Amino acid sequence: MIAPRGGDGNRFAAPFRIPFGCAGLFQTSGLCYEATVCQCADSGERGMPNGGRKMQRVGGLEVAAAWAGIGSRSWPSFSHEAASNEAVMLPRRAVRDRVVLRLDSSLDATGRAHSLLAQMDDLLAGGQALAGFLGYEFGLALEGLPFPQHMDESSLRPDVDLLIFDPRDLENVSLPGLSQPSGLAASKELEKLGPSPADLRRQQGPWMDAVASALKAIRAGSLYQVNLSVQFSVPAPAGLAEAPLLPVLAAALQTQPVPYAMVYEGEGQRLLSGSMERYLALHGDRVSSRPIKGTAPRGHGVADERARERLLASAKERAENTMIVDMVRNDLSRVCVPGSVTVPELLACEPYTTLWHLESEVHGRLQAGARLGDLLHATMPPSSVTGCPKVAAMRFIARAERRRRGAYCGALGVALSGRRADWSVGIRQMSVAQGMVRMSVGSGIVADSVADEEWRETCLKAAGGLAWLERLAKGVTRPRQTATRAMGRP
Repeated sequence: MIAPRGGDGNRFAAPFRIPFGCAGLFQTSGLCYEATVCQCADSGERGMPNGGRKMQRVGGLEVAAAWAGIGSRSWPSFSHEAASNEAVMLPRRAVRDRVVLRLDSSLDATGRAHSLLAQMDDLLAGGQALAGFLGYEFGLALEGLPFPQHMDESSLRPDVDLLIFDPRDLENVSLPGLSQPSGLAASKELEKLGPSPADLRRQQGPWMDAVASALKAIRAGSLYQVNLSVQFSVPAPAGLAEAPLLPVLAAALQTQPVPYAMVYEGEGQRLLSGSMERYLALHGDRVSSRPIKGTAPRGHGVADERARERLLASAKERAENTMIVDMVRNDLSRVCVPGSVTVPELLACEPYTTLWHLESEVHGRLQAGARLGDLLHATMPPSSVTGCPKVAAMRFIARAERRRRGAYCGALGVALSGRRADWSVGIRQMSVAQGMVRMSVGSGIVADSVADEEWRETCLKAAGGLAWLERLAKGVTRPRQTATRAMGRP
């Protein structure tokens, strides 16, 4: 077990076990917590594993989740052998259990978080697989940090939502009309957008106050960098909450090609992730992360190339990216073989539909005997969405934002037995629930940040999300034919 940062290595509660078909408030070793585990195999209980919400059917199969990506750095081939126009689908019949966990800092959240990691490792060792998300606050619990105290809708969302399934039952699914693009052209959609949503504009004042507090902390030396975010809501387009998952995934990739697209029927919400950032990829003892820090808007023609050159030349953006790379190196060094952590690529400028991003690559070799739970403990939540020093930044974020982030800035992905896993950072994400779409966007604050410029960057990311939502809504209204190809059991 890895000792917490600055901790004393206290022992934690034993892994918990929850019987099939149960939901509600559970108690173990005198500790209460909310969790849900539902039996979902065809031979067992027919109750829906997502709180009674019926999953979508495709080709006679009910879909629990699906994922696909564009580019050479997308979801790795160890979990499937999908072509560039294919996705991987998790049908409901493959789902054995579901764990939904909401943590409360007034209880023993740290013990329960560590118990869950141990339970995950046990399941993987037994040949099962996991798909879903670990929320940002799950990382707070691992470090024994307090949660935001403000109570709002975000306080009711799960901190963990994982499906447990047999990986042999995954399906490869054809997504007609989706293919590897020859190049990424700058989108003109942003030019057509009107003002930012009122919900976002109302938050400008509090956000600017938080930036001022962050800059004060940076000048005092208690912080070097911190990632601040805002959340806003817009009415959900008609049909987005009910459309089958696979057409949603196809439309998402067609309108915003990214390496880590995922759609997921969560507990009380539908998650759509268009992340381009790899949090962790694990294959045997090889682990990698690809943090993103540094953003510039795309242009057209010569203006686009100039935007790229300005981003590459920006001392602020380069320093911020390098700082996060050092944090990732430090996190991985806690569980990797000494001397094995390297940076094979630093400050690569990558194009996406509306933005340029600076990306770096960090590799390492996991220590013998270390498991996925150890890796998650050492690195959760992702460094690029916290700050430096990491724990101090997490404390500051909890005070400044005063709300839970949930799946946003957490980890979304898939884990299989044999130390194989791939998790993306929960950014560029939509939560569809109760007729609304909730999105969050953030910006990294450093010593030379200018509040007005950081707010413009935040609004730029929000505009990109709204443009994606608009194109996505149009895409899901056009019926698409999908064909499934089972991977099959040996």
